[in-house]
Amino acid sequence: MATQNVDRSATRIATHNGPFHADDVLAVALIRSFYDAEASVVRSRDKAVLEAADIVVDVGGSFDPAALRFDHHQVSYSGPLSSAGMLLDWLDDTGRLAPGLRAFLHDRLVGYVDDVDNGRVEPRGHVPDFTTMVSVYNRGCHTLDEFDARFAEAASVVDADHG
Repeated sequence: MATQNVDRSATRIATHNGPFHADDVLAVALIRSFYDAEASVVRSRDKAVLEAADIVVDVGGSFDPAALRFDHHQVSYSGPLSSAGMLLDWLDDTGRLAPGLRAFLHDRLVGYVDDVDNGRVEPRGHVPDFTTMVSVYNRGCHTLDEFDARFAEAASVVDADHG
């Protein structure tokens, strides 16, 4: 069940613009499912935009759960998680997941997304899987606005409450 952010104002999520992957789409869905169902998304690499966001995923060069920054693309982080895996752990660590739900989500989906995003496994390709389905939404996009619109579509498919 989705819970509201403490101050009851909608959470602002920032992620990178341009082509996207399953980890940033899944991170947004996790936030909307277990932190703030009304969270909005802005897609940018602009430092000022990222700093103004409440939660930043997959961009910004910082992994700092206390500051709600979940980027696995920096020299200082060499762990096994993608932004979705980082967020899943934070949701569990802060008591937003029911007992056992973190393990279930990790084993059924998030662990695979972590592995694909960090290059440890290849997407199944010929077998429809989550990472392949998300990547299809990037096809035919040529502008940042097109990528933004397709990201919103992909996120709505993952998060049935917003679709």
